[in-house]
Amino acid sequence: MKKILLITNSSEPNVNVVEPILREIVSSDKKIIRLDTDRILDDWNLVNISPVFDWILRKKGSDVIVHSQDIGSVWYRRPSVPTPKSNINKCYHEFMQNETQKTLWGMWMCLEKNVFWMNRPETHTKLEFNKAYQMKIANELGIKIPETCVSNDPNEIYSFFKKWNNSMIIKALVVDCFQ
Repeated sequence: MKKILLITNSSEPNVNVVEPILREIVSSDKKIIRLDTDRILDDWNLVNISPVFDWILRKKGSDVIVHSQDIGSVWYRRPSVPTPKSNINKCYHEFMQNETQKTLWGMWMCLEKNVFWMNRPETHTKLEFNKAYQMKIANELGIKIPETCVSNDPNEIYSFFKKWNNSMIIKALVVDCFQ
């Protein structure tokens, strides 16, 4: 029996609404596995012994064991950064986060080719940090995109501003520096 893997975070409201409906549809709690990536260090053990590349997920404190080869479909819905316990040294904390993220990414990429993905992570990453590409895809899908100017040339930006009667919206491509 192939399983459905829900990859998300513990506070994602959409999954909290949809998960019970999915469980009712498939009429088996054992067929749906929810993996909250922010809690993975507390809730799960991950094991992969190469060269087989059959990842094993063991839910701590339960008899739930999932082999990656038993996963038939994945819903990748807003996973978040793994969160180690806060009482850990900052250096170890970052190391655990980074290593866990890379381990999870490796697991996702090693899932069987015939696994159905809803929101494949590599596609998500391609779109997540690329507003120009997002707008191109939206335009190709027929979504109306306002005339947009992306430039590092102040003269071009000023001309665009003048074209729109001294009125425009400015959006940064990356906002990390303003947080």
